[in-house]
Parts: sequence; structure tokens; C-alpha cells
Amino acid sequence: MVETVIKSQSGGSLGEHAWRVLHEIDTSILKAHSSKAGAQAVLDNITLLLPGCEWACVTLFDKKIKQANILAIRSENLDTFSDGDELPLEDFRAFRNLESPSLLHINDLSQLDSPTPAEQVLVKQGLRSFLSVPMIVRSQMIGVLALSSSKTDLYTDGFAEIAREISDSLAVAIENKRLVEAERERNRDRERELMATTLVATALRMAETRAAIPFVILDQLLILFQAKGALLAQYKAEENRSEIELGLGSWEKITGEHIPSDAGILSSTITSKHHYLSNDALHDATLWRPDLLGNISSVAFIPLIAQGDVIGVLGIGRQHEITKDDIHLLTAIADMIANAMHNLMLMEDLQHSHDELADAYDSTLEGWARALELRDYETKGHTERVSKWTVQLARSMGISGDEIDYLHRGAILHDIGKMGISDNILLKPGKLTEDEWTTMRLHPRYAYDMLLPINFLSQSLDIPYCHHEKWDGSGYPRQLKGTQIPLSARIFAIVDVYDALTSSGRSYRDAWTQDQTIDYIREQSGSHFDPQVVEAFLKMAEEGM
Repeated sequence: MVETVIKSQSGGSLGEHAWRVLHEIDTSILKAHSSKAGAQAVLDNITLLLPGCEWACVTLFDKKIKQANILAIRSENLDTFSDGDELPLEDFRAFRNLESPSLLHINDLSQLDSPTPAEQVLVKQGLRSFLSVPMIVRSQMIGVLALSSSKTDLYTDGFAEIAREISDSLAVAIENKRLVEAERERNRDRERELMATTLVATALRMAETRAAIPFVILDQLLILFQAKGALLAQYKAEENRSEIELGLGSWEKITGEHIPSDAGILSSTITSKHHYLSNDALHDATLWRPDLLGNISSVAFIPLIAQGDVIGVLGIGRQHEITKDDIHLLTAIADMIANAMHNLMLMEDLQHSHDELADAYDSTLEGWARALELRDYETKGHTERVSKWTVQLARSMGISGDEIDYLHRGAILHDIGKMGISDNILLKPGKLTEDEWTTMRLHPRYAYDMLLPINFLSQSLDIPYCHHEKWDGSGYPRQLKGTQIPLSARIFAIVDVYDALTSSGRSYRDAWTQDQTIDYIREQSGSHFDPQVVEAFLKMAEEGM
């Protein structure tokens, strides 16, 4: 057996043909779209330079996990290795010189005293001469270019020099393509993360309430992570337990379950405020419901943390491994969910407080209206009726939302200014004198002055202040005309007159029939009342008030 380690290049020079072929190989390496394609291009052309080469292989080394990966292989019907095979580094003799890589030349593999497992495979296929050339980048061996032939003593110094030239070019190309591929992978990861967070953000924007979040988000998780199960649990600190708000996929059946504080994974995730990952879930003793795994082999649970407090847990389960990148993305999504949940809870609490305050204000307003009706007993029930009909007419004209609330409060307060009118005028039986009418016509101004300082009622001033204005400009207190009069006041004016004319109990006149009142309102269209509002009112009256 002859074994030679060649530590320096031969002093000879390559022939013109060899340099030309080397150039062609370099070109094919540069054009290759991947490391594997570049390596295969080298092996496909290597026989042009090295006649008698029956087997050639490019192998990459991973020192961290002590593993070799067959990147590309070319052989003439020999049963050795395949592309993508992963072998222990110990199977390669070059591994012994990993820290001080050098070219290895073996004249006859069959004469080795202690062949490695990889060498044994080659010997079994009748290969004898063997040349292993290290691929070196920045003084580190990243792998080897290995050549073999059934002939012994085939590889001369000239062959070794050519192989070294090829190996150097290939090593640089592989490293460059590795960097490019790594950057592409990072870009793909960033694109995936951007796409995922965009989808989640869009889904969260669809959630109008805190309770809607699980429904809009878990479907997205099943798709994004190719998961078989997903859940969102709410942590109730005051009760020291968790409740599964929603489970989907394999975990649908646990929706609504209460999880005790000592129930393994969820408990430890909440307590530690740290994610939990298991890629061997079938043998994980901390799972509180092993019967839910089915074909799930990997699980991950991420705490939902808002303002430093855990408010829940997000979990997924799937068949294949959950990676660190998956955990990174899941954590980003969990943070988005936690913030959205926290913000919606704050908004809901604020809305609840606002509603309670609004109810309190409305109760106060109704109390004011009742007090005014007690003072002027002839108008009993008037406020309740006109506020109801005003809202009904406004809705029929397309008004909705907060505007209805403002309008309703304005209707309740429409006569609040009369609290500033003396009893001898307000309660006078019969007709008022001109001076008394002058005083009476001040009540819209009194209402304005009374309500303006109250911010809560600033949007409800139009009706108390303007409901005695007329479409033709002959009303009071400001002689507004046409659309200068706020729409809410134009709506209320018709309802107010209708109720005043049809109500019984007025000391100075008898109540009109509905037909008489409708005729009068129709007659006053374009002078007292807005014609469009009259049309809407008549339709409402026809359909039943």
C-alpha cells in the first residue's frame, strides 16, 4: 500500500487544454443557480481533465454536528452514495486533518490497514486510486472534492494540481452561493414574517370586541403554521386559572374548558412568562390532555403579555417540528394579539363607563323634563311622545348612530328654557299679550345659555335653541331660514306641532283630529316646515306612529 500526503503544489505547469477546461468549469460554476448545481457541473466535466476518473464526489462538512453531507456525486454505475446522503464525519479520513487540511492521495484503497466506512464502500465497488482535495475558505475546510478510479497509482502530481485548482474554485463558489442562499432564506423569512404579521394585523382590525379576537385569529394560525390544532386561552388572575376561549382543529373539543393552575404546560407558561416548546409531545408528561394529540407531535405555547401582565396563552400543535424561527414569529404574533386584546378591553371598559355616565345624564335629563311637565301639567306626556316620534322620523330619513342620541336628548330638553319663564306667563290661561309673547320667545335663548356650558350636551343644543325657527325665516329667536335651520330642529318642529295640536287638555283650545293636523302640516310645507321633512313625516304618519 502506498499512501502519500501532498502538502504543496507541484512545481509543474498545467497545459493549455487544462487551463481552457478549467476556465470552462469556472464559468459553469458561476452560472450555476445553487451550490449543488455548481458542484454537479464540476463533476460532469471533470473527466475532461482527469481521464480514468470513474467516481467523483463533493462532500460538505458540518463541524458543529460532526456530519458530512453528499452535495453532488458522479459515478459510472457504481453503487456507493447518493446526493443528499448524510454520514458521520468519522467516516472520512480527511476529518482527521480537519484543523490542518491537506491533500490526501491513496494509491490503492484495498491495501489500507484500517479503511474508514466510506472507503470500505468504495473498495467494495472495485475502486482503488483515491484523491481527496480539501475545499478551503478563509483557512477553514468546508468539505472535500474526492476522486477515485479502479486503476491503482493513477493520480500524479499533475492530476493533484488540476484537482486543487478545481477545488479552490468550487470552494469559493460554494461559499459565495451559501451566503447568497442564506440571504435569500433570510429574505424569505422576513417576507413570511411580514406576510404573517400583515395577515394577523388585518384579522385583528376586523375584531370589534375583545371576545371576537380568538375567532378571527386562530384560523390564520392554522394556515400560517400548517398546524393541526390552535387555541387561545384567557388567564383569569383573580381566580388563578385559565379558560380555553377557543380551540380549532384537533383542539376544537376543549373550547370552554377551565384549566386548573397546576395543569402543566399552560400553568408553567403563565408563571414563567416564557414560551414552551416540545417537539416530542407524545412523550411529554406535562401535557394536561395527552388524548388531544392524535397526529400532533410538536406543540408550542406562547404567553400573551400586556403591560407586563400575562392575560392569556396562544398555542399551536402540528405534525412536523416547530423551529426557533416559528417561535420567533409566534411570539411576534402573540405580542400583537396581547396588545390588541388589552386595547380592546380598555376601550370596552371606557365604553362601559361612558354608557353608564350617559345613562346617568339621560336619567337626569328625563328628570328635568318631568319637573317641567309637573310645572305645566297641560303638557303631561308630551316630552315622551315627541322624543319617541322625533327619533322615529329621524331614522326614517337615514340618521343613525350618535346623531340619534344627540337628537333624542335635544328632544327631551326642547322646552328646558321655559324654566326661566315666570308662572304668570307660562301658566296663563288664554292668549298671551304681545309683551308676554316677547318674554315667552326668550325660552330658546334661556335653553342655549343653560345647556352650552355642559360639554355632554353640546351636540344636543339645536333642538332646544332652534325648534321655533320657520322654513320661511319668520320664526324665532334668530329668524333662520331654510337649511340655515339645523336638520334636527326641522324634524322636531313638525313632531312638536303635531303633538301640540292633537293633544287634549289645553285650556285655551280643543284638540284637533289627526286628519285636521295632517292637513295643517301639509298646508304649512314650505312656509313653517321643511318640505322634505314634511314628506317623510306624512309617510310615517300614514304607516302608523
